[in-house]
Amino acid sequence: LVGALIISVIKSKDIYVSPIGTGIVGHPVTFTIDIEDGDGLLVVKVTESGHIIPNTIVQQIEQYRYEVTFIPTVARTHDI
Repeated sequence: LVGALIISVIKSKDIYVSPIGTGIVGHPVTFTIDIEDGDGLLVVKVTESGHIIPNTIVQQIEQYRYEVTFIPTVARTHDI
């Protein structure tokens, strides 16, 4: 199992991250990000113990709404 996923975002009042349930190592974890203002570039990094999780996929599904998927490789807390 993946430990609790901690959400760290800048200007969190302008960004909503959907609830993220418990994950399973080796299986995709998916969540959505809604941003209030479409100005600027959305950058999403998923990290574990300071290491960036490779192959994090960010896909725009609506204007200002994105789906993010990553595959955890260890059962530890992940930061977004």
